[in-house]
Amino acid sequence: FDKKWMKPFAEALKENNVTHAFIVHSDDGMDEISPFAKTNVVELKDGIINEFKIDPEMLEIKVSNKENLKGKNAKYNSEKIIEIYKGKLNEFSQSVALNVAAGLIVADKENDFKKAFNKASTHLESGKVYEHLVKLQNN
Repeated sequence: FDKKWMKPFAEALKENNVTHAFIVHSDDGMDEISPFAKTNVVELKDGIINEFKIDPEMLEIKVSNKENLKGKNAKYNSEKIIEIYKGKLNEFSQSVALNVAAGLIVADKENDFKKAFNKASTHLESGKVYEHLVKLQNN
């Protein structure tokens, strides 16, 4: 929630033997990777702390209205989640793809953020997430 706590948080994770983590804070005040502004990242990996930025322009993000990312009531929010799972390209899906990309990096499934983002975006846009959800519901 505040950029000043990013490095101390990484140091605390290091002291607790965490091997890989991203601590993020975007220039627009979000405590996640933002599709609207650069995001500051403090990465802890194998005891080494590095800092860098993720720039949504470099990833060719195609959204522009932060207001569209605001949730509302439970019905609205659940509809937005289903839209993401069905592959709709919007502020919600781009935000999810950015943060899934970070998860892929931290889980050592990818080592390049742009590749991880493209992989996450492609998977979300395919609608396979929704198909899997339906399959789970039917079992």
